[in-house]
Amino acid sequence: MATATLQSGAVREARLQDALVQTFADELEQTVVLLNARIRRLLRQLDSEDGRVKTTARNLGRAVAMRESLLGALEDAGYTGLLRTAVDEPLDRLAAEVLKTNRLAGVAASTDTFAVESLAAFKDLRLAQLLDLADDTASAVWRSVLDGVTGARPVDDLLDDVADVLDASLSSARRVYDTAVSTYAQQVALGHTSGAPDEVFVYVGPVDSVARKFCVDRVGKAYTRADIDEMDNGQLPNTLMTRGGYNCRHLWRRVSVLDQDVLDLEGTDQRLPEVEAQLAELEAA
Repeated sequence: MATATLQSGAVREARLQDALVQTFADELEQTVVLLNARIRRLLRQLDSEDGRVKTTARNLGRAVAMRESLLGALEDAGYTGLLRTAVDEPLDRLAAEVLKTNRLAGVAASTDTFAVESLAAFKDLRLAQLLDLADDTASAVWRSVLDGVTGARPVDDLLDDVADVLDASLSSARRVYDTAVSTYAQQVALGHTSGAPDEVFVYVGPVDSVARKFCVDRVGKAYTRADIDEMDNGQLPNTLMTRGGYNCRHLWRRVSVLDQDVLDLEGTDQRLPEVEAQLAELEAA
């Protein structure tokens, strides 16, 4: 195995992930501004008096019916369209980059029908997670509106509450998307694995000041599947897929039985030479 290629490839893939997430965040911010304006127009349909939302049968009826209008506002603002676009071609590009690293490192790529269909299904799963978030956003805004109506609250307070919900949604959408992208990269990298407890994986990726302690402690080292399954990143289950947790930029790469140098690292505290050198540079900086 060309370990230098695996490490440099993982760093390159992490940069691509960062770029995809930043692009998504920039476009999401613009979309949420449009969504906020659209929702404010909906809220202005509520009857108010002396600056307070009135608790009336008419307002309650509007509030109850508003959830569908909020889902329509998400569509009108381009929110759900953005989610679909962010999952389609960007994840295909990421998959191509990960498979390219495998190929350059001499790791057999999974290109059979099952693998291709599985990756398509994983992509659909990531989209479903993001669309669920859109539903959650509409529900959260709707609950705020309903509370505003039943509590006869000041209109400005209700608008502030809705703005807070949308800000939280923006932050949550970025986190969900970031984690979806990184988890998809891991699924591509693994391809077909045997699932055997003695199967060995090497942990590769960026060596920098923003890496979590979980990742710094493990990057460049080799572990068995059984060891990985026992790890706890403190955030998400299934450490083989989620690595260091939310937004992790590192990857587990399966080690071939032919790569004795890497296999020899398993059970020791030693790292790939390339990673040792990068850690030394980081500590010296």
